[in-house]
Amino acid sequence: MQRKFQFSAALVGCTISGLLAAAMLVYIPQYVTSAVNDSSRPDSDRERDAIRKPALVIAFAGIRPGQKMVELMPGGGYFTRIFCQILGPKGHLYPIAMMPAVKRNAPAEAGAERPRSPCHNVTADIQNAADLHLPAGLDVVWTSENYHDLHNAMFGKPDMKAFDRAIFDALKPGGVFIVEDHAAAEGSGARDTETLHRIDPELVKQEVTSAGFVFDGASDALRNPDDTHDVRVFDLKGRSDKFLFKFRKPKGGVIADNAGAAPPAHPKPTGASQTPAAAAPQMAPAEPRRLTGQKIVATPGGEQFVLQLTSPEGEVQFALSREDLKELATQAGALSEGQ
Repeated sequence: MQRKFQFSAALVGCTISGLLAAAMLVYIPQYVTSAVNDSSRPDSDRERDAIRKPALVIAFAGIRPGQKMVELMPGGGYFTRIFCQILGPKGHLYPIAMMPAVKRNAPAEAGAERPRSPCHNVTADIQNAADLHLPAGLDVVWTSENYHDLHNAMFGKPDMKAFDRAIFDALKPGGVFIVEDHAAAEGSGARDTETLHRIDPELVKQEVTSAGFVFDGASDALRNPDDTHDVRVFDLKGRSDKFLFKFRKPKGGVIADNAGAAPPAHPKPTGASQTPAAAAPQMAPAEPRRLTGQKIVATPGGEQFVLQLTSPEGEVQFALSREDLKELATQAGALSEGQ
């Protein structure tokens, strides 16, 4: 359960000057907020939003109306129902499931009817991971919490360079490949993909960049510094430490094989300095915006807070520590006293 604290305009007024240097800014466009808040989303999806943070991760990915997008291994459609709303009538979404190479017993909930998407811009498919064929001219390819599965016998352990290369070839120059997954211990490679359902973030970087992509940034929105990386992710009920990477196809087309390159290291959790809204920034428009709402969201007893400022154009979120919050209160008090 989360508490929402309403603060005065004076507090919001001092926020921009007092926190830009202390907090990472993420601009969430209105079309993302509208899709996440859409009334057609089932309650079972909404209950997962606090953990999956869809607005933050989609804002980081840069998904926009009118784009052509593939969602690999969409599972129960949690993101599918948001993506199709964002892409709109001029865009198109291709959810593509992977055909298991090894038959397994289905989980008990597999037979339950899943909520369907209200959109008409969705074309679903199922393919063999070893022979991936994607539509051409894509703007975005997305996969969440399942890149590690492709290293397992269940999906035939395909050649990952060939798999990633198929994605590279299907994207437009400048298109992006978004990978979100459960982090494994540093240096573990693919050791834990079958047992703990985790993968070493550095292995993902090595594999994807070897296919021609350039590493284009990471978001800390889903990091959990309390995760010890030695527990099955299913036992953590969604609270595993997750990395979120963006890879981009160079606008110049094919680049030299960079398998030996050393992309930026995946940042390690450092306790309080890692905040739930921290993410590679997409800067808000520079011109002044009229605020229509503001609130601070916190987990009771926690040390981390998110300040949300809303305008007609969208929402800006700041990650705050408890010390930041105290400083805000001090500045607001000084302003109210005319200092």
